[in-house]
Amino acid sequence: MRIKTVIMKVLKLYKDTGKTETVNYPGKDLGILIGLDENIEYYGIVENKRPNYEPNTHRLKLVEVLSDDAYEGKSHIKTFTKSYELEQLPNEIIIENLSNSVGEHIESNYPNWKQNKHSLELQTGTTQERIEYITSLFNWAQRCRTERDLKQSELLNKNILPTFDWELIP
Repeated sequence: MRIKTVIMKVLKLYKDTGKTETVNYPGKDLGILIGLDENIEYYGIVENKRPNYEPNTHRLKLVEVLSDDAYEGKSHIKTFTKSYELEQLPNEIIIENLSNSVGEHIESNYPNWKQNKHSLELQTGTTQERIEYITSLFNWAQRCRTERDLKQSELLNKNILPTFDWELIP
C-alpha cells in the first residue's frame, strides 16, 4: 500500500533580504525540517474568498499578513493570510463610470450611425408607423440618460450607490 504524501504550496521567506517566493513545502506531510537554514521561514497560505463586488463603484484591495500564528497546529510553520478589502471609489470616478456605462449601453443597442440615419429619415419624411418607431428609440435613449442623471443625483445628495443596469431597448 502506498502512503500519500501531502505536498502543499507555502510562502518561503528569506529573513535577511525580505524576499519571498511560493514553493512546495520541502518536508513530507508538513513535517519538521532537519537542518533548516535559520534565515528561512515557511508560512502556510490561508487565502480568504474574494468577494463579489461592483468594479464601477469599488476597488478590491489585497491585504497580506504574515503572522507568527502556527499554521494548522504546526508550530514550525507560521501563517500567511491573504484577504480582501473593498474600497469605495471617489464619487467623481463613479459618475464618470455611470456616464461611460450608459454611453456604451446606448451605443451598443442603438449606434450613432443608426441614430443619424433615423434623424435624416425624420427630416426627409417617412410613414407614421416609422416615425413612431424612431421616436420610441430616441425616447428610450433619453430615458437611459435621465436614469443616469437620477443615479448621479442620488449618489451626490443621498450617498446611494448606483446600479449599472439599464433599460432594455424597445
